Amino acid sequence: MLKKIYFILIISFLFQGCDYKPIYSKNEQFAFTITNLEFSGDKIVNNYLEKNLIKFSNSNTDKKFKLLINTSYSKSSLAKNKSGNTTDYKLTLSLNLKLTETGDDKNKLKEEEVSFAEDFIVTKNDSTFEQTNYENLMKNNLAEILLNRIIIYLKTK
Repeated sequence: MLKKIYFILIISFLFQGCDYKPIYSKNEQFAFTITNLEFSGDKIVNNYLEKNLIKFSNSNTDKKFKLLINTSYSKSSLAKNKSGNTTDYKLTLSLNLKLTETGDDKNKLKEEEVSFAEDFIVTKNDSTFEQTNYENLMKNNLAEILLNRIIIYLKTK
């Protein structure tokens, strides 16, 4: 009985030490501010990126960036069966980022252009509804990967 009580106490102390915090939950760890965001391209991806990048528009830091983002999404046939029907698709999400670093006096300091791309291979499902939902889920996942790459790129500038 006493062993069970000690075991429960030890386990409870171990679990109290676990503290989950999302990586990008606080803006304090970032030394940059996004002053202006402009998007073109795929609306779904752009809405996702805008919703998550807008978090960085309120902090007061020395590094201020103006971002112009152009996204493109494509779905291409990768493999076909003997009858000519597509069995595998390749989903590609590419992003072209035009970055302008501005100072306190709004003068352009530096202008750069960088591209990111991610792709994912999907096997065709028999149900069109499930296929569409899965592709939309993968599209959001690819957008999240590109968002993380943008944030890491801006952190290192």
